[in-house]
Amino acid sequence: MKRILFIVVLTSLSAIGAAAADPDDTPPQIRSPKDGQSVGAEGDRTCVKPSEPRYRIRVEGWVADQRTPFFAVEPLAVGPRMWIQPAIHGVRADGTFSGMVYLGTKTEGVGEQFKLYLFACADPQRYREKEEVLAFAKDCQVSAPVEITRER
Repeated sequence: MKRILFIVVLTSLSAIGAAAADPDDTPPQIRSPKDGQSVGAEGDRTCVKPSEPRYRIRVEGWVADQRTPFFAVEPLAVGPRMWIQPAIHGVRADGTFSGMVYLGTKTEGVGEQFKLYLFACADPQRYREKEEVLAFAKDCQVSAPVEITRER
């Protein structure tokens, strides 16, 4: 009897744990760069073209299945205004991907701080590149912000 009770309890706990670990409930994640990181220094691997001013960087992230990722950049000097970045193509089967974001222009943004956000939306047409966003959409999940500083 004790063995049957133990199996029932163990099975119930496993089911509860599986429900809590549902990836659809997991918010999107920006995996690189890290919060507090300075980007654009010499040798920084996030930079798209090392020979140019470091205004374009590669960002890596993760979204749950059946979600479309969109990066948004908020320059802290003009927050809470955010801009949607170029479309992300090629989300891998495990939900990981990389995309490009702009931190200002070649001549503007050096030394400034930016917040990066990752939106995970069910509607793949929810946002368009360069769209200005003033608030988080209720129909999309949003990552924790990643605050970075552009070196040059």
